[in-house]
Amino acid sequence: MKKRIFAVVCVCIMLFSVAQVNAAASISGDAEQFREPIGISPFWDNIGTISLNLSRSGGNINWSGSVVAFSGTTRITATYTLERVDDFGRWVFVGSWNHSSNSAVLTASGSTPGAAGTYRLTVRTTVTRNGVNETVTLSHMRAV
Repeated sequence: MKKRIFAVVCVCIMLFSVAQVNAAASISGDAEQFREPIGISPFWDNIGTISLNLSRSGGNINWSGSVVAFSGTTRITATYTLERVDDFGRWVFVGSWNHSSNSAVLTASGSTPGAAGTYRLTVRTTVTRNGVNETVTLSHMRAV
C-alpha cells in the first residue's frame, strides 16, 4: 500500500513539473488609452532619461547618446565606451569618449571604423543637481 501511494505521489510530481501554464490578459474599460507598448523606466533622482543608439554605415560604427536631467542640474559628465564581440564571444574595447555639459542636457555622437558585428555602447554618467551627484551606468547592445 505504501509503495502504491509513493508511486502515485511520484507520478503527480512528474506531471506537475512539466506542465505548461498559459496566461492571457486583455484591456478593458478606461485602460483602452494604453494601446501603445509601455516601456519600463528606472527611477533616478537627478536623471530623467538616458538614450543610447548604434548603427553602421559605410564601414563605420556610428554611436550617439543623450542624458536629460531634471531642472536644477548644474553639470553632466559622461564617458561613452564602445566594445564589440570577437570571434570567441569576448568583449573587445573599440574606443572611449568623454563629454560634459553645464546644463540639464548632454548629447554626444561619434563614428569609428568597424566591421559588421555585435557592439555594445556603455555610458557612465554623473549628474550634479542641487549639489547632489548621481552616477549611473547603462549599456545598449546591438548587431550592426
